[in-house]
Amino acid sequence: MKRYLGIIKNEFMTTLAYREYLFTTVIGTFCYYLVLYFLWHAIFKSNAGEIKGMNFSQTFVYLVFAGAIARCVGGWIEWEMHFDMIEGNTIMKLIKPIDYQLLMFANKVGSGLPSLVCFGIPTFIIMKFIFPNEIPLGINTLCFCLTLMLSIVIMFCIEFIVGTVAFYTESVWGLAMINEVSMGFFSGVTVPLAFFPDKLYTVATFLPFKSICNDPLRVLLNDHLTLIEFSKVVGFQLMWIVILFVFSKLLYQKMMKNIIVNGG
Repeated sequence: MKRYLGIIKNEFMTTLAYREYLFTTVIGTFCYYLVLYFLWHAIFKSNAGEIKGMNFSQTFVYLVFAGAIARCVGGWIEWEMHFDMIEGNTIMKLIKPIDYQLLMFANKVGSGLPSLVCFGIPTFIIMKFIFPNEIPLGINTLCFCLTLMLSIVIMFCIEFIVGTVAFYTESVWGLAMINEVSMGFFSGVTVPLAFFPDKLYTVATFLPFKSICNDPLRVLLNDHLTLIEFSKVVGFQLMWIVILFVFSKLLYQKMMKNIIVNGG
């Protein structure tokens, strides 16, 4: 366990070292939030101020938090695995006396912590100050933290599967783009799932993507959260964690028998 904590710490410090990147990302994120504000303000102005039971402030808070969660849970592990394959670094990691999948997970956690510190927490504080009535504080906040941790595991399993498949295709770009677009759309980052047509919403409810952003936000923004509702959210997340983890393990074991590494 100590070695993995060391990897997390090292990845955390490495990411913080790129201060210019963090600064420009903060500016870019602020500009994105401005675009969201004026875009959805115009949309709601032309729709009598409400869409499917959600007003402007509820929608804006939802989308801002969804974007912040997506930035915190997205570690681009599939790209790291791809470049390791091209540069010949995969073999060096495989021969180390540590589990490769846990190594990638530690890298993801370490690289995601700066996003939580620099974007997640400040975004929560600022939005709570601007929209105090839309963000209730209580047991739902603690429950949200648990669902957020589970969403990180789900996102990692998906990225690891994409990265593993890239060992067969020898290119991750197409798969990564499909995963990024699917995650952004079906998790609620682009448009709240409540705005989906009924049939499309039904499809989204069966996919793991909704448990990455939409479900944690349902917990966070619900001031009347019941134990049954919370149990359903966590149960759905745990179900997909088991499914994705087992599939990623089987795929990884098969990949180990047919691994091809370029570079070196």
